[in-house]
Amino acid sequence: MKKVSLPIVLLAALSSILSTMSMADSLAASSESVCGWESRALDRSGTWTSPSEDFDIVNGTFCSKASSRKSARSLFYRARVPKAGTTDHPKEILIIVHGLKDHSGRYDRLIHALDTASRNDGSFEVWAYDQPHHGRSGLMEVGSGKKPTGNVDTIDENVKHLRNFVRLVSAERPGRPLILFGHSMGGLVVASYLQKLPEDSAVSGAVLSAPALKTFDSFSNDLQEVLIGWIGRHVPSETPAVPDFLKNKYFFRDPSLSAKQVTLEIERLKNDSLVHHGLHTIPTAQALINGIEKFRSAQPSVYSIPVMIVHAFGDRITNPKGSYDFFLNINASGPSRKNEFHLLKDHSFHDLPGQYAEKFAEMISQWIGKIR
Repeated sequence: MKKVSLPIVLLAALSSILSTMSMADSLAASSESVCGWESRALDRSGTWTSPSEDFDIVNGTFCSKASSRKSARSLFYRARVPKAGTTDHPKEILIIVHGLKDHSGRYDRLIHALDTASRNDGSFEVWAYDQPHHGRSGLMEVGSGKKPTGNVDTIDENVKHLRNFVRLVSAERPGRPLILFGHSMGGLVVASYLQKLPEDSAVSGAVLSAPALKTFDSFSNDLQEVLIGWIGRHVPSETPAVPDFLKNKYFFRDPSLSAKQVTLEIERLKNDSLVHHGLHTIPTAQALINGIEKFRSAQPSVYSIPVMIVHAFGDRITNPKGSYDFFLNINASGPSRKNEFHLLKDHSFHDLPGQYAEKFAEMISQWIGKIR
């Protein structure tokens, strides 16, 4: 079958899009609902499970305002916290920032693996939230009976939501060191947050899992970026017109997995009602490209906290070259910075927190022991 280049696909899509613009529905009014700034517990029956009798799973919402031009929005969070009356609290708190086509509930496997990896040094307390238009945050925007759109407004706004969540966790757990964990698009959000780390931040380290820090050459040439930029300014934000660059098989494609295992993982992802399935919008692609380019052009020469980066050599969703470039940049001040870059040369999957959970957890636990 003859391959069609992305510019041709976009040009063909443009004609169809412009002819149907008047028929596009507006975004749900509830997507920018006004809410207070308090955080509130919703229930204690989250999709995470706690293998330790010393922890509870708590779900809640918090309000976050990312732009003076927009109302505050409610975002869903979940936390694995010590039970009331527990005196031996974990040293660090891990804050998870998920990626595109993802949500916070998909990190249970990594959390369980961290329990095993850190068994001699105490388990981790874990907090995570669903980014706008994703997971349960997305469900609150679109209403019952619908699915999250999986859109991205801007990476800058997502960074501000992360900053607000860090403040929330710090207020709940004053004096405790925080470790940020960002996967894929979440890695870009975390890395961008680190560029302007507040002086009073309790963040003491960051782990980037297959971060989206560089586009692939086949996706980022000038013509494609111009087309995406132009269309993004002239078509409805919900228009799905970008070819599926997040194919399910790319999440789990790896020599270590059998065809049966890959099929099971793909079915599990397809059956997850909190994940957006299908094409992503042109404005979402534009937001990702703009976020990556802004990040790469604004990298400082020295970062104030240590960072560990892990990427599979054969990843087809995010470019490992971006991770290596970032490592060279942050390590410019010398090896005493305790930065680490792990390129998994024999692997090609993107779903490191899932498929590589046990080994990944060991790496995280050992690295955190080094930076204490």
